[in-house]
Amino acid sequence: MESKKMIVDVANMNQESMIETYRISKKPIMNSHTNIMSIYQEPRNVSDEFLDRLDPSDGLVGLSLNSDLLIGPNAHANIDQFMDQVEYVKDRIGDDQVALGSCYHSFSYPRLVQ
Repeated sequence: MESKKMIVDVANMNQESMIETYRISKKPIMNSHTNIMSIYQEPRNVSDEFLDRLDPSDGLVGLSLNSDLLIGPNAHANIDQFMDQVEYVKDRIGDDQVALGSCYHSFSYPRLVQ
């Protein structure tokens, strides 16, 4: 993929696979839709180790508005809870590597942040 100038997206990989992909990658990688495991323990969220490895590589993390990833199943997250995720990433690796995450097809309103 890198030879085709494609960005490798590790979304939906487990933590070990994300770290291994980073280890073998020669280009920046991304996770297009996730949140932060240190804030909410969810297998699809990223670890601090992933964020720390992402920083020097100029990779990208897309934070999701999906309440399931923010605070848990059948919950209704608010904008402050989403912004806690944004601030966490900014404080840990800076604001150049955080984006609004994708993958909105897997859930429906009102499970989005309100």
